Amino acid sequence: MTWDGGTNTGTASLTVNNTITVSDWSNQGVMTINAGGVLNNSVSDIVGYGGQITVNPGGLLNTDSDGSGAMLQVSNSLLVNNGTINGITNVNYGALASGTGSYGTVILNTGGTFQAGAGPIASPSVTAPVGYIKSTSGSFTVTGAVKLAADTVATVSDSSDTLTLAGSLSASGMSLSKEGAGTLSLRAVQAQGLYVNSGGVSILPGSGTSCLNALSISASGKLDLTNNSMIVNYSGGSPAADIRQMLASGYGPGDWSGTTGITSSFAHGDTDLRHTLAYGEASRLGITSLGGQTITGTAVVIKYTNIGDSNLDGIVDLDNDFSLFVDGYNKQLSDPTSLNPGNLWASGDYNYDGVIDLDNDFSLFVDAYAKYQQDPTQLAVIRNVINSMDLTITQKNAMLASVPEPASLGLVALAAAPLFARRRRQK
Repeated sequence: MTWDGGTNTGTASLTVNNTITVSDWSNQGVMTINAGGVLNNSVSDIVGYGGQITVNPGGLLNTDSDGSGAMLQVSNSLLVNNGTINGITNVNYGALASGTGSYGTVILNTGGTFQAGAGPIASPSVTAPVGYIKSTSGSFTVTGAVKLAADTVATVSDSSDTLTLAGSLSASGMSLSKEGAGTLSLRAVQAQGLYVNSGGVSILPGSGTSCLNALSISASGKLDLTNNSMIVNYSGGSPAADIRQMLASGYGPGDWSGTTGITSSFAHGDTDLRHTLAYGEASRLGITSLGGQTITGTAVVIKYTNIGDSNLDGIVDLDNDFSLFVDGYNKQLSDPTSLNPGNLWASGDYNYDGVIDLDNDFSLFVDAYAKYQQDPTQLAVIRNVINSMDLTITQKNAMLASVPEPASLGLVALAAAPLFARRRRQK
């Protein structure tokens, strides 16, 4: 059946049990696509205004069956999708898109609500000029793409629930705010701002580098970068000191188990004690790109990397990382005020306690260097470098005392693990 032009009025209903093709068509009444039913839209957008569209399990709505670029537009209406909607669904002002079904792409506009998962369907409530993402009871995964065409508030209410946006997330120029005690899990995001006002936000492992112009985490919020990196662009005053404090909160007692701030569940689960989150001013470290994202202005970068990687290049070496540590350690001894409180990581504050020392930070570096080289006998190289440096005898002896003799470690890197595992958790 083909239906060209017309409107399903507010008093009418349309039930699709087989295949129907429509064009230049709108719905103001009740339209239901049942199992086995297929609605193919073509030529122009299919518009839902003031009525209800329901796609039941096994039902299919193709918004653009002829490749003309047509979409499904829902405004001031209810969309219940428990089947499949292929193509683009625009959720506009006053509309609620709900259900457990799959989408091609959902575009969330100002005043629209995207309620993912099973559960009671609530009437949309527009209280601010933003879009709304809401989860119902229980955890749920959205596999399709989501595009934020408005600043958006995402709410996951229950602390035991996780709403996962597993598809691509586009939020260029828009801000995303997280509310509720639950967790919003999503891919790396490029957005104007990310505001974790309560609960958690988790970046899906291996999804890349997030790029923001603003980052805020409340005292009851947490951002888990897992094994990803982040760029925070800024103009004016640097947010480096604030970001360092967020990382210090996430670092917790020394194992990235903090309940607030910025943390890494991957670093927390790293039984080899090799990985961490590091940060720094991009300009100071000479970083012009990170994870494929170009840095054109001033920015603070956060990277999942090796402990001891002072300059955030992904390796642990003596020419760069150890030199930066020694410079920071000397400043700590001679003039602590010369250290930039917002960029202490690059100076050797690997445990986020605000002090660059030998017992904690240098021990972390020594352990990390041996593990990165995969050969504890390489510690002899550190001893040789220390002996050749322009340091006082007292400074040399203090540093040498923190470097175990290679012979005492044996030939296996694990021989050093118990000693340095204890030191890592001092803070």
